[in-house]
Amino acid sequence: MARWKINYEEGSYFAVPLKQGGFGIGVVARMAPRGRALLGYFFANHFADVPMLKELATFRPSDAITVQIFGDLGLVNGEWPVIGKPHDWNRDEWKMPVFYRQEPIMGMLFLVEYPDDNPNGLSIETKATTEQVIGLEKDCAHGYKSMSGLLSRLIAACV
Repeated sequence: MARWKINYEEGSYFAVPLKQGGFGIGVVARMAPRGRALLGYFFANHFADVPMLKELATFRPSDAITVQIFGDLGLVNGEWPVIGKPHDWNRDEWKMPVFYRQEPIMGMLFLVEYPDDNPNGLSIETKATTEQVIGLEKDCAHGYKSMSGLLSRLIAACV
């Protein structure tokens, strides 16, 4: 079996090809111990070409339009170019968020918390109210093509 070559680390910025052309930007905020499952912060900025790392110096967690768990295949196969990691990247600023899940039959809501060091780890779920889930991202793990589609839609909606 071929080995999975990891070409990124926590703090790595990367470019996501968009359906409308050009690129969106994400940053790896957390990764499972051997990669594959990542937590990324994604931004509304649209670039015609893959930007240089210095062009992303002002990006902050609060600027993200979405924070998602996703697979790393786009990074390791080169479809999502890795741009680099700033020397001053601070992991503590890029938190593992709380997500929510809605049970499909009864509609019950749950807060979903993953271990801080593993977006693929065993989650803890706590029953929640509608008010508690306002502003939280839905618990979902995206493949890289699904994540590219989601980011494309979010960026298009910002224009």
